[in-house]
Amino acid sequence: MNALNRTTRTIAAALIGLTSLAVLVGCGVTPVGPATTAKSGAAYSPLGVAYNATTNLYYVADGDTKSVSVYDGYTNILKGTIATGNDPMGVAVNAVTNTIYVTNNSDGTLTVINGATNAVTATVSNIGDSPYAVAVDPITNRVYVADWYLQPTNNLYVLDGAKNTVITALQVGGGSYVGGLAVNTVTNTVYASTMSGLYVVNGSNNTVTTNLGDGAAVTSNESAYVAHGVAVDETTNTVYASFAQYGPSEVAVVNGATNTVVGTIPVTSEPSSLAVNPLTHMVYVVLPDAATVTVINGSTLAVTGSLTTNGNPTSIALNMFARVVYVQAYQTTVTSVSAVPM
Repeated sequence: MNALNRTTRTIAAALIGLTSLAVLVGCGVTPVGPATTAKSGAAYSPLGVAYNATTNLYYVADGDTKSVSVYDGYTNILKGTIATGNDPMGVAVNAVTNTIYVTNNSDGTLTVINGATNAVTATVSNIGDSPYAVAVDPITNRVYVADWYLQPTNNLYVLDGAKNTVITALQVGGGSYVGGLAVNTVTNTVYASTMSGLYVVNGSNNTVTTNLGDGAAVTSNESAYVAHGVAVDETTNTVYASFAQYGPSEVAVVNGATNTVVGTIPVTSEPSSLAVNPLTHMVYVVLPDAATVTVINGSTLAVTGSLTTNGNPTSIALNMFARVVYVQAYQTTVTSVSAVPM
């Protein structure tokens, strides 16, 4: 990517952030104000949560209920539900087009929702057998959907957000399970966490440029390099990926400019989803078994504390301007969504 293109994308990304802040202030959300906690008693098997800065709403995939719950980001009150396909899993928001995307794991489809009306506008098929993770680049209006189950060929699908059509498909992780997706809108780079490592995709030509994994070791005492979740700090061009299962539970720190691992941060149990606040460079790591969210200072790579959840957390989203972390958690058969102060 040449310097002009990168500068243009950097400015665009900054404008998106400033626009989101203006919308939040207009909605009555004080960026440094306190957060409250809300609980949902009717959601089962949740896996996805995403925040829409354009409307100050957050969306929670309700799994077995075949729907997405919509919450007010200021009051944390349930505003309604939107019917999706079977087993909604991943949720992503394009704040520029005010569009929400939900993967339906059992249907092999993607539900497209108009954020202004919360009405379903399209259902996209031909995106694999079991779509799971989803991510959006608001600058290019590209939507990335990953298939969860092992595929002999393609398992990452690239969609045109304007037309809701598949542009192309490619294979990451040797067709292995894809647990998470993240996009750096400044560098136009997509990161896919898979069972065989972290894969780096050039968003301009949709080709895999780097594979950090495939049995490689992060440290001398670790075996297979298995990625679970991934998140990007666009202001520092740093990528954070959670690793476990075949080695120590830790978060790997990747230099986005060189695509090299520059550090690892041990955590107390197997990590899952991650989220990053690009304003403070704080990283939030979900630890389901420990029933906590570990907080890491991205500037020092040190664990600074933890956030307690109502149950075993499964996914996370940030409202960075209001300093709120939205955490999904499950407790036996009842799940909750909490708005926790950062």
